[in-house]
Amino acid sequence: MSNLLIKNAEEVYSKMALKGYNVKLLSSTVGVTNPYLSSILNGKRTPSPSLAKKIADSLSLEIGDIFYIKESCKS
Repeated sequence: MSNLLIKNAEEVYSKMALKGYNVKLLSSTVGVTNPYLSSILNGKRTPSPSLAKKIADSLSLEIGDIFYIKESCKS
């Protein structure tokens, strides 16, 4: 199983500001709650691939610009 984790939250917040987004507006745009998006941006939650794509698209970025894949193995 793999998880998408935020690369650099400060950089993402910077990109958000340049696009005119705050967490509340971006969360509304991508269809999640404000606390959920905040948790993703703070590295406490991991987005689904489709949500990661929505976030990246909203910021005119690629998923790989924002997230990296962390592989986890189940025993």
